[in-house]
Amino acid sequence: MIWKKLKFKDEEIGEFTFSNGLWNAQPVSESHGKLFVSIEGDKSGPDDTSLEQAKDLFSNILNYIEESKKYIEAKDITEFTGRNGTLLFDGFHSRKEAGLFDLDFGLSNWDDASITVHFKEYKPYEITLGD
Repeated sequence: MIWKKLKFKDEEIGEFTFSNGLWNAQPVSESHGKLFVSIEGDKSGPDDTSLEQAKDLFSNILNYIEESKKYIEAKDITEFTGRNGTLLFDGFHSRKEAGLFDLDFGLSNWDDASITVHFKEYKPYEITLGD
């Protein structure tokens, strides 16, 4: 039996598909090209708060990227980033609680690098590093 993927279309961000408890999309931003966007929800559809927050993030992404970069710089993670190139914005994850979301970055010379800036009450409060 072939399973049909659940889909949802948003006029601002684009088409989302449901996978592993999240609604995922890959919209194209004028400033950053193709992004990965995930929002919380269930099989019946995206969570309303998470979707509205994602729309706000998508339309104001340059501000949040700049704020994230300042936060990363202030935390001095040069031991992790080293000489692995420049910071690249990959996308974001919008949660069910307003003001709670994550911005994801990589590094130009390290394909597996992952730098996630966590936001709470619309302000960065933590960084997670991974490879």
